[in-house]
Parts: sequence; structure tokens; C-alpha cells
Amino acid sequence: MKQLSLFGDEKKDDYQELGQYFTPEWMARDIVKSIKSYLDKESVDILEPAAGEGVFIDALREELYDKNVLISGVEIDPKLKSRLDDKYRNDRNVSISRNDFLNVHAKKKSDLIITNPPYVRSQKISRLQKLRLQELSVDEMGIEVSGYASLYVYFMLHAHCFLKQNGMSVWLLPGDFLGNNYGRVLREYLTNKVDLLRMHMYTFTESYFENATVSSLVVVFKKEQPTGDVLITKGSRMAVPDEKIDIQKNDLETDKWLKLFNVKSEVNIVGQRLGDFVDVKRGIATGNNAFFIKELPRNIAEDNMLSIPVYDPKLFLNKDTITDANVNVFKHVLYTRLDREVIGHKYPNLEEYLKWGEDNDIDKKYITSHRKVWYQQEIRKSPDYIFGNIFNAKRLERARFVKVDTDRIIATNSFLLIYLKPEFKNMKDILFDKLTKVPHSQFLEIGRVYGGGMVKVEPKELLELRI
Repeated sequence: MKQLSLFGDEKKDDYQELGQYFTPEWMARDIVKSIKSYLDKESVDILEPAAGEGVFIDALREELYDKNVLISGVEIDPKLKSRLDDKYRNDRNVSISRNDFLNVHAKKKSDLIITNPPYVRSQKISRLQKLRLQELSVDEMGIEVSGYASLYVYFMLHAHCFLKQNGMSVWLLPGDFLGNNYGRVLREYLTNKVDLLRMHMYTFTESYFENATVSSLVVVFKKEQPTGDVLITKGSRMAVPDEKIDIQKNDLETDKWLKLFNVKSEVNIVGQRLGDFVDVKRGIATGNNAFFIKELPRNIAEDNMLSIPVYDPKLFLNKDTITDANVNVFKHVLYTRLDREVIGHKYPNLEEYLKWGEDNDIDKKYITSHRKVWYQQEIRKSPDYIFGNIFNAKRLERARFVKVDTDRIIATNSFLLIYLKPEFKNMKDILFDKLTKVPHSQFLEIGRVYGGGMVKVEPKELLELRI
């Protein structure tokens, strides 16, 4: 997400001139969720020195709802500054100033600094500006910065003066500083000047920075003497990483940080909320299963424009994964957006069947009569898992989840359709293994229990399941 996602459609070049590569909303929330446990104060004074779209500010307001939060933002872009003013006009706890953060003096210090700083390569920084920034780093930190350094290096060093003692700093950076020469000053700063707590590398096929080979990296540290270990994590989510390892501070060699991310330790996701990983929807309501779900003639069943297989557990005993190879064991549901003229011309048998349905008032049933076209189902993508949300806790040892490895299956509203969030697609098998081992007691806690041991779990309730 390299362009502005919330405000208009300004040209990409306008933003790259200022080094603006905006943070996706989900990533900002993920980062804030991940650092909440470090914040032990009831009142938190926060600085966002590159406010941009305000996604970190929004995430902070949402996630730190139980704290007294005062947020100050700095934004160099006058268009963004104006829009942010409008956005937070009625929030007295958020203030935005228009300025270049590198020109701002530290009159006040903060408990937390969190930002995605501008990414401007050294070649695009003027000679005079580079000399001024190098002098600033020497004056403020006693650190000499290479002339090849990108702008974010100066940003982080300058921000040190704005952080309270024992305050925390969180930075979303391009990972190039891990191994290049100009990044050495940041590696030394993070090793010797502050207490580095955690580094997380996001693993994606597409980078959020200008160079497609540069990874997105989150750095978390406190302004205090270095102590303890550093948590190194990788994955598509910082809150629930795929891999993690703890290393000792004295193992940080300033020239070999890239090797730190060759981590292999598996992450334990037990106890996490299912809703952090997935979205849940009800299956489709046909309006009349007996009419719409049939063993269709082969020419109709194989026509993607007309129907789709519909899950039936009675036809899928002792199996746990639906694939392209076994999906044809199921009946099909009429699942088309074709109009009657096309159907009448290409599929006369189906047209005759629809007329029979109208003669028998199928089109006048409650659900069908409220559709724009009575025989057209709501269209849903095939899910990643299917869950039978009504079951007898006394008869079944485990509630039944089925994994879906085909894009040609749907289920009725007797089931729940579970969709992995995009950033968790690589965890499909791991999560399925956890779901199949969830004890009944968990469902009894979140669902509704009826006579005879019947349990019903609604979509919102399933999201609260602990896996």
C-alpha cells in the first residue's frame, strides 16, 4: 500500500518526493496490539513525528481505550495536515502540527514515539540538507552519520531527544539497515544507546517500500540502559508471529543483523482469539433447500455459471478436507446470475424447472420473494473452513471443522463459513490442526446450550473462541 488509501487519489510521485509510503491500517493495528503489554502507565503522552494518514493515531485511540492518551502528531504535507485537522477536529486528545520533524526542537518529551518515517534515499537528499542533518546528529547524539544514509536514519536519531527516560519508541522501517554500511550507526545506536526489546520482520511477497527487495521491519526499544534479551520474530503478523527466538544483547554483532532473522522456533498460538485470524459468515439461505439443492445432470453440475457443490456432512463421513478430487460427492445448489432469456435459450430444461417452481409458488416463499430475482442466491466465495455450528455436545467428542482446499464449494446457513484474513493464509494447516483439538468446554462457554446437550454457536460467538 504505497499510495494514500484514505484521502483522494493524488499522484504517486508527489508522495515519493517526501518519502511517503503509507502504513496499511491493519498493520498499524497489529503493531499497536503487539506493544500494548509494554505500556504500564495509565496516562501516556504520545508523539507521531510522521503522521501521514493518521493510521497509527487511529490504532492508538482504538487499542489504548483504557488509558488516558494524549497524542501529538507532526506532518510536513499541508494537504494531509488539513485533512487530519478535519478528521480529529472533535478529539481534544489529538493535536497535529504542520512542520518538518527534523526542524522541530524537543520542547516536550513523550512516553511513546511511534511512526513510519519518510523513506528518502541519500541520492534525493540535497547536499546542503545532508550536511545540516549530519551536524544535527553530531550535536544531539555525538553520532557521525554516513553521507549514504537514508532520511529515516536521521529521523530516528533526532527522535531520541523527544523521548522521556524509560520511554518507548516503535519504528516501522525498511530492513535495509540490517546489513548495509550506513545502517551501522542505527545498529550501534540500538545496541549501545537504548534497550532494544524486539524486532519483527514482516514476511510478504510485496514490500511496502520503494525497493521490492527491502523487507518491512518493526523495531521496539526503550530509552534506558541495555538489559536482558531481544525478541526476534518473523511472520505476516507481529501480534502472532510465525517464528520467534530470544537472543542475548551481547550476541548483537553490528555487522551481522540479517542472520538474526534466520529464526525457526515455532510460535504457540494456543489461547489466541479465533477472530484475530479469521472472519466468519453464515452459509447461504436458499429459501427452499428441496427445490434449489439437487443431484443435477452432469452438464449443469459441471457448468460454473449454473451451480456449485454444497456441503453435506452425511456425504463426507470420516474425511476432514474437501478438495477438487472429492468435491463431486456432494449435491449441487442452483447458483447462477444468468437471466431468464439466457437460461431459456441455452438451458431449456432448467427454464422448465424454474417455471415449475413458479407454478408451485417457490418464488413466493419469504426469502425468494424478497430477492430481486427470486432464484438467484447470494454469492459467497468458497471458505477456508466450514463449521457445523449446531451440534450435540453429549454425542460428539469434538465439534466438526472441515478444511476447504477447493474454490468450488459452499454451504447452507446450517453451517458457518470461515475465511482466513489475507495475512494468515499461510497458517491454514496450523490453524486447522488447532481447531480440530478445541474441547467442547470452549464451545459451551461461548455458545448457547439447549436441552439434551444441543449447542449453537453464532458467527460473533465463534470469533471469541480461544484456540
